[in-house]
Amino acid sequence: MGTVYEVGEEFVCIWREKKPFTAKILGIEADGYRIHYKGWNARYDETVKFEDIDARMHKGTLEDYAAKYGVDVTPTKSKKKSMKAATPGAPGSSVEPVDPAVERGAYESHEGTPTSSRASGGRSSKKDKEDSTPYTAVPMVVHLTSPLKKILIDDNVLNNKGYITKIPAKFTIDQIITDYIKTIPVTKDQLQNVDDVVVEYDSRDVSNLALVCTARALVDYFNVIIGSSYHLLYKIEREQFHDVVKQKSKGRNYSVGTVATMPDNGFRASSEYGFIHLLRMMAKLPDLLKLTQWNAHLCNRIMIGVHDFVVFLNKNHAQYYGDRDDYEAKTVEYFQRVLDSEQSAAEGADDQPSTSASTKCK
Repeated sequence: MGTVYEVGEEFVCIWREKKPFTAKILGIEADGYRIHYKGWNARYDETVKFEDIDARMHKGTLEDYAAKYGVDVTPTKSKKKSMKAATPGAPGSSVEPVDPAVERGAYESHEGTPTSSRASGGRSSKKDKEDSTPYTAVPMVVHLTSPLKKILIDDNVLNNKGYITKIPAKFTIDQIITDYIKTIPVTKDQLQNVDDVVVEYDSRDVSNLALVCTARALVDYFNVIIGSSYHLLYKIEREQFHDVVKQKSKGRNYSVGTVATMPDNGFRASSEYGFIHLLRMMAKLPDLLKLTQWNAHLCNRIMIGVHDFVVFLNKNHAQYYGDRDDYEAKTVEYFQRVLDSEQSAAEGADDQPSTSASTKCK
């Protein structure tokens, strides 16, 4: 075993393209260090084997590495536009170095918080001009089928009766998305390289890779939005969310209040929550997108993929939704905590998610 590192320690790690990036230790496993590249999506977390430490892991900062090895660590400016969201109420973050997936225009979020694309500010590029050309707009509407609408209505009724969904869900959002991607006819090579390509399509041509990127973008967006002003949680579910975060954060250097950085620190809400909360987001997605800084063309692209995903959800809802078996009644002590939290909370605007015109989280 080479140099010893501690959990939480930041260092320089050599990525697969022989590029140095800032990383930190998430944990120590039997065969190596579990690491996270700072500013990257948690999807890129990996385990560096003990035998590879000397070749890939270096103590110090990027500046130290550059001085020692005489290499340029200046982040490469993105030449192509990425599809990134701007989460309402969450500031964007500038991360150095740039995630190579973002350099290539993949759908990724920095520090777990989607930030605005170049279209929201800065100089206009040639690509921006191309995006301004006429195209057939896709309506910002998610058409849910009657079975899916009924699930949301029943969900509202059960919550009003004091029932909340079981956590972790029997079928998590991560599992549902994985199952969906398996139905898309793409090769293994395409899936492995999907983060390294720019997917171009319009309303007349929805490529299979675009559907994959849309699905992954929805997961990333869910992981941020669920903890941002509790857009997808009923009031009686918020204490449960806090409990889950506290449980997962034991031994880590972050708290419940830093929900925007949860994905970067190893906590993925999509690995805990399931079909119900995913469906709530789909029903509310048009309103959420209106609060982002995406331009009309980017929203057009994401909505095309969303429609295909809704078809999948409708076709398979019986598999992922267990009706009342997915819910549980909480204890008197739990509801007392809910009441205490409500009493201590400052009066403000109603931030509860509406699942339909007549269905609103309370």
